Amino acid sequence: MHGDAHTFDAISPLYDRLRPSVSPAVIESGLAFAERPIERLLDIGGGPGRGAEATDVPDRIVVDPAPGMLRAAAQRGLATTRAYAERLPFADDSADAVLFVDSLHHVDAPNQAITETARVLRPGGVVVIREFDPTGRFGCTMFALGRIVGLHSQPLTSESVAVMLESSGFAPSVLEDRFRFTAVGVVEREGDMSEEDGQSETIGGGVLIQDE
Repeated sequence: MHGDAHTFDAISPLYDRLRPSVSPAVIESGLAFAERPIERLLDIGGGPGRGAEATDVPDRIVVDPAPGMLRAAAQRGLATTRAYAERLPFADDSADAVLFVDSLHHVDAPNQAITETARVLRPGGVVVIREFDPTGRFGCTMFALGRIVGLHSQPLTSESVAVMLESSGFAPSVLEDRFRFTAVGVVEREGDMSEEDGQSETIGGGVLIQDE
């Protein structure tokens, strides 16, 4: 998402007109997998906050590297944090749910972003990843249009996302519809995974992005 952040910043005034709205029912169907109450939600790569806005979670934070997108989210009354998905400036076990709505394919290192997601989620927390199916005609068209406007997307299949989730300690599920899929992961922490891999401190070195 590092390279795409500048493009999204430039198109932020028009983004809501160009993109379809987010279905609350789809998001809620993913959040329903959570095994704990959801009081704090992070909408990562959330742009103007369409995903967060589709929920009724009390504490919603939009995380995005593009200042223009965060201004749009703030206008919706949402809390915002400027950061990249691979380095989240949040403490371990500090969120109950994470959303990636049409955003994970823009992340430079999606595996690292999923690892960071596992770090910040509390036990029983859930991540909901909404993506276009790149194997279908509609998905191929969307990614081709993205390349035309200068985006550096990495199309992700439902299978590849499920593998990433499982490798980061999630129990994955995939919900598919005609043009998209929703991958859901629930945190599994039998014992203490952070102690086992010894990365609870080093992975947590997230930083806020300072204005250049």
